[in-house]
Amino acid sequence: MNSWAPAKTEVSRWATISRPRRADRTRGTCPPSTASPTASPTASPTVSPTPPDLVAGWNYACYLGAELPASEALADLGAGVLAVYRQRADGGYDRWFPGSVASNIVTISPYQPLFMLMANNADWSQDPAVAPPASQDLAQGWNSVCYAGQTKDAETAAAGIEGQYAILYVLTPNEGWKRFVPGRSDATNLTEIQQFTAVFILVSQPEDTRWVFDQ
Repeated sequence: MNSWAPAKTEVSRWATISRPRRADRTRGTCPPSTASPTASPTASPTVSPTPPDLVAGWNYACYLGAELPASEALADLGAGVLAVYRQRADGGYDRWFPGSVASNIVTISPYQPLFMLMANNADWSQDPAVAPPASQDLAQGWNSVCYAGQTKDAETAAAGIEGQYAILYVLTPNEGWKRFVPGRSDATNLTEIQQFTAVFILVSQPEDTRWVFDQ
């Protein structure tokens, strides 16, 4: 996928799970112990930490705030933002680098999907500034879309463009790219598309396509 997306830094995490050893069982016909039984401690349930909204490396996320200059729209992330790319209608990419004259993204608008290179993990709490769009126009080829419909399984979420696209991808923090291929359960590992998820979708038909999110 290097031909259609900015190069990305992969972040691998390994979690070590310690498994308690099974107590040894006494075999044979030993006489029963006269010692008072000792109650086994009750193990505390393990709570999985909530993953951050953005991770160190490449992220693909929707911006939900008001239309603002790029530096203001990204201000909550501080110095953690190293680079931002946004796909244009012609398939190319505009870019923003903090404090760089090479930037050509001036403002960021609500519901624009962004490729973001982060120096560290970060929580990006966003409240929608305006009502989400009901649909998105797509062109033949790769399209970068902020899915604004309700959270649904992938097939149902894209039902409005059935037969008009070949594949769609979602970049999941810490899990890499996940894909949904219509009619190919063997090639699919994306089960659900959550609301306000950035989606990279390959439209296969030459005519303009409109993705209506909730029908």
